[in-house]
Amino acid sequence: MNRIIEADLLPPPVEETKEKPRILIIDNNRDFTLSAKLGLERTGRYSVWEENEPVTAHQTAQRIKPDLILL
Repeated sequence: MNRIIEADLLPPPVEETKEKPRILIIDNNRDFTLSAKLGLERTGRYSVWEENEPVTAHQTAQRIKPDLILL
């Protein structure tokens, strides 16, 4: 007997009336931050910012108050 089990690893879709969780990606590798940003934005569940310079990253973090910072 074969069984197929599907797992939903992503959180449920964000309702249009709610604000999307904010994610700030900080890394000195521009290729990494861009690919991570595009991958997260493609889900439609997050607002994503990327920074590659420490000074601007700190300013952006203070301005947008992200829910998650990826370093």
